[in-house]
Amino acid sequence: APQMAGVLGYLIAILDAFLVTGFNQRSVTSITVESNIATITTSTAHGYEIGTVVALSGANEGVFNDDFEILTIPTTTSFTVGVVTALTAATGTLICKVAPLGWEKTFSGTNKAVYRSLDVTTNQFYLRVDDTNTLYAAVTMYETMSNVDTGTGASTTKYWKKSTVANTTAMPWHSIGNKKVFYFFSDWHASYPFQPSGYCFGWFPSFRSGDGFNTMLIGHDNSIPSGQYQGNDFSLFGSAQTEGLLIARSYSQLGSSISFYKLPGIGNHNYMGFDNSFPFPNPVDNGIHLFPVYIYETSNVLRGKMPGIFIPNEYTNGRSEERRVGKECRSRW
Repeated sequence: APQMAGVLGYLIAILDAFLVTGFNQRSVTSITVESNIATITTSTAHGYEIGTVVALSGANEGVFNDDFEILTIPTTTSFTVGVVTALTAATGTLICKVAPLGWEKTFSGTNKAVYRSLDVTTNQFYLRVDDTNTLYAAVTMYETMSNVDTGTGASTTKYWKKSTVANTTAMPWHSIGNKKVFYFFSDWHASYPFQPSGYCFGWFPSFRSGDGFNTMLIGHDNSIPSGQYQGNDFSLFGSAQTEGLLIARSYSQLGSSISFYKLPGIGNHNYMGFDNSFPFPNPVDNGIHLFPVYIYETSNVLRGKMPGIFIPNEYTNGRSEERRVGKECRSRW
């Protein structure tokens, strides 16, 4: 995958690969099928994980030219996926790669880019990324755009951090998403390893029927945030904060972008995954119970839910359990 570092354009390279083109391409030497399970063998070690969605192409048999979720990884040069065919093998010049999410790059310039979901059931609003600074990218949500610098319905600008130092030292990142929305996690601060800031752009399920503005943007309010989280990290944060959180418009469908809170389930609404009212594990069933995260407009209404995000509200071991559950659930939404 592309690296992230304090270099101009690095974030755009990541977004191109993750959203539009895919990455980590490998040549496929064979595809065999038994009992609707295809085993794909690559010419070199593929580096994929269980749950990764891969795009296969180049097969003479069209059933193989699709996106598939990896079920198992028998060896470093093979993986399995489920298929609907009884064929025993594929032919052609076969390749595989980590599948892109299915977005488009509508406009581009020097270290600038504009992205949009191809899913017509979303608002199909635009994300403009200005990656002309080494340490961060300036991101803005637009309702329409005519070129990389011009559009209407612009939100206030937020910031996605890449690093604290302008050099090529790689900083960890990961991203999760689908055709409608994506989350981007950046371990941009070397002094706080494994504590990424969580950013987001895209559609969310709204409680309003026919909502034409249920698109959100999450980033830092400042290009040099005073802390690691600035109220928008997904591992543990003060949900009473609205820093960096925007919806395209309010539920009234009028005006411009507005701020929102992230409201986690039940219990203590000041923090996610941090409530001393509920022990872990739950003594009734020895279990962990996950709650959706609601989008709460500053006008005191529940607008919708954060797609794919579920939070444990217990106090003991809340952070580590939340991270573990989040990792296990990320390919299931």
